Amino acid sequence: MNTDKIKHFGYCRVSSSAQVLGESLDVQRSIIKKQFILLDIPDEETHILTEEGKSGYSNIEKRDQYNLMLEETQSGSVETVIIYSLSRLNRNLKETLDFV
Repeated sequence: MNTDKIKHFGYCRVSSSAQVLGESLDVQRSIIKKQFILLDIPDEETHILTEEGKSGYSNIEKRDQYNLMLEETQSGSVETVIIYSLSRLNRNLKETLDFV
């Protein structure tokens, strides 16, 4: 992914295959897109990363999109990360605090 223009990330995650087929991912994406609009952030500066069927309790090394977002935020090029709920980011308080 060329992230030169990407300064604002959204992050969606569902933990079960049943949720992937349901509307959970669509709901999360929709809410994140609305937040980008409310913040007046242009589409070309945003990207929504999605983890499908990944448990928040699982080892974060197995969550490729999460690690991409973490890498980009650590580089200092990311201004905003929007998530639907903290539970979508992590289920482990230490990992959440480490991310922040």
